[in-house]
Amino acid sequence: MITWLNALTPWSWFYLALMLATCELVLGTNFFLLWLGLAASCVGTVLAFVPMSWEMQCVLFSVLDLASVGMWLWWSKQPQKHTQHPLHLNDREAQLVGKTFRLETAIVHGRGQIRLHDSNWQVTGPDLPQNALVEVVRLDGVVLVVKPSPN
Repeated sequence: MITWLNALTPWSWFYLALMLATCELVLGTNFFLLWLGLAASCVGTVLAFVPMSWEMQCVLFSVLDLASVGMWLWWSKQPQKHTQHPLHLNDREAQLVGKTFRLETAIVHGRGQIRLHDSNWQVTGPDLPQNALVEVVRLDGVVLVVKPSPN
């Protein structure tokens, strides 16, 4: 084992970094293995310019690993930038709640339609004429529940 450790080269660390990055892609560990791989590649880079014993390499790897994971944990806990819809990034329907639209077809017997970009959406609400402004209150499955807009 010691013979193998004495034979560590920069390429050994780069291969380890590549293996850890590949495992991250396959396993999806929320970037944990990616940071280990970054620390391994840093050790390989340092070792390419500064010869050191395998013990020092392992100490350097440990220090860089703890620092990189610690920085990742600190950064991931930082408040994210606020967007218009911070909790509904990929939920298009939820983004519509509170928005105002013009009726494409009149709401008759509680049913009508609005046009949103390239698609028509079914709406339900009080009877209103065509082109009336409505505000989306909530979603009921794929049907938008609307009320007359105060605008």
